[in-house]
Amino acid sequence: MGQVDELIITARPEALDARGAVQPQSDTATERTAEERTADELIVKARQTSAKIRFIEDASLLDAVGGVGALLRFKL
Repeated sequence: MGQVDELIITARPEALDARGAVQPQSDTATERTAEERTADELIVKARQTSAKIRFIEDASLLDAVGGVGALLRFKL
C-alpha cells in the first residue's frame, strides 16, 4: 500500500500542470501530450497501490494545485 488513499484528478488532462514531467525518447504511434502521459502515470500508480480515484469534471476546482491532489493514508 502506498501513502495515497484517494487520488483526486481533473477529468481534462489538458488542465494538468505537467511541468517537470519526464519526456520519453520516442512515443508510440499515437502522439500524446505530456499532460495525458502524466495523468496516465498517476492513475496507474494509484491503481497499483489500491488508491481510490476521483475524477473532477470542473477543472477550475483543481487549478490552484495543478489539476491533481490526494488524500493521504494515516496510521492510527
